[in-house]
This record gives sequence, structure tokens and C-alpha cells, in this order.
Amino acid sequence: MCSAVVTIDNNWLESNRNAKSDQPLATHAMEYSGKPIGSLRILQAVQKTTKLAVQTLQGAVGRSWVKLEAFSKNVGTGIAALNIPRLPHVTYETVRSIAALREHDGKSGGLWRRVVKAAMQTFGAVAAYGYFAAFATGNPVAMVAAQAADLTSDIASLHLSADDYNRSTELEAVAQGDVKEVLTHSRKYHYLSVIKDVIGIVTAVAGIAIMAVGYPFIPAVILTIVAVVGVIIAVIKDLHKEMGRYKVVEFEQAVQLASTAS
Repeated sequence: MCSAVVTIDNNWLESNRNAKSDQPLATHAMEYSGKPIGSLRILQAVQKTTKLAVQTLQGAVGRSWVKLEAFSKNVGTGIAALNIPRLPHVTYETVRSIAALREHDGKSGGLWRRVVKAAMQTFGAVAAYGYFAAFATGNPVAMVAAQAADLTSDIASLHLSADDYNRSTELEAVAQGDVKEVLTHSRKYHYLSVIKDVIGIVTAVAGIAIMAVGYPFIPAVILTIVAVVGVIIAVIKDLHKEMGRYKVVEFEQAVQLASTAS
């Protein structure tokens, strides 16, 4: 079977233009907020920011933080509920990534990359079902198991994000013109993905520490600030992807430039 290689040339540029790239940031933000992922990110930002306010006010005089704490918990419940409709999708993606292990079509990174992606999808699905079980039953064991699976998925995702970043950096160094613009845009996107994954790993480890031994390895306020930054990075990453003149280059297949194609 012939290797599947994506060549970034004029044809690729014409086929992968972003029709909405000229829209102002405000329009992108409004459209993003109406998408399921945008709604989820907004709720996460509200919940984590409110949690930070509660942690800051708890030592102050009065009990103004009590209502904020209740509000934060209610938003957290809403976030958990929003994840339920994702279960069929994460199941499908897991099955598809496992099936891809049998392919021999020149996928970028070969078998190892497909194994890592399958692990990321599988543990991500386990985490999603674990969070659902914890939401439905209140079982702390289910929550710990979900966080552990989430951590493993984030570690696998970090490996893929770092690989994508390195590949886009290498191609960017020899690209020219609009192709260089594409790869610069892609490199920044993958860099944001790396930061997001690192923050996810830190917060997951801290979350497991809290559930398992009763205290985090870093102060709770600092951990919450890191979590807020993580949500902001995720939003910036999503918007960055939508605002480029061309689509982000993914490295699910081998990628080459027209100037280096044999």
C-alpha cells in the first residue's frame, strides 16, 4: 500500500483556507461561546474563578463566600452534566483509534504514534465514564479512578502535542511565503496545546493527591490559579485555530513541503 503523505503546496493552500479568518475577534468569540466546547470552557472559567474567590475570602471577616461556594458547586454540577452527551463521541473516537492500530499507510510517526493516540483516547474515555459514575453516585473511588485515567490521557496527549510542535517547527524553518505562514500558525497552536497539557497534568496530579491523601502538593489557591490559567490557554488555543488564514496542519499523516517532495 502506498504511503499517505500530505504535501503542503498551492493546492493544499486553496483547499484549506479559513473562510472566517477576516472576522473580528469579537465575532469569533461570540461564535465560539455558542459552540458546545465554548460553553464548556466558559462554565469552567466561571467555576474555577468563583472557587478562587471563595478560597481568597474564606479567611476574611463575614460569610460572603458561602453563597459563592454554593454557586461554584452548582456550576460544577452543570459542567459534569454537560460531559454526559460526550460519552458516545468519546466511545466512537476510542474504537476508531484502536482500529487504526491495524493500518499500514504511512501515518506520521508510524505505529508508535498510533499507539500513543489510542492510549490517549482510551484513557480519556475511561475518565469520561469515571466522571459520569462519580457524578451519578458520588463515589469518591470513581472520582480518583477518573482523575488517574485523565492524567494518563493528558500525558499521552502531551507526547503527541510535543511531537506536532517539533514537526511544525522543523518544517517552518525551511518554508517560505504562505506555506511558512501556515506552519507558523500551526506551530503556535501546537505550542499552546503543549502548555494546556502540562497544566492538565499538574492539576490532575494535585487532584489525585487531594482525593488520595487529603492534601495537594501545592497550596490550593495556587492550584486554582493554575487551573484558571489552563482554561484561558484552552480558549486562546481554540480561538487561535479559528483565526488563522489557513487551517492548522495536523500530523496524523506524514507531511512534506512541495519544495522537498521527491
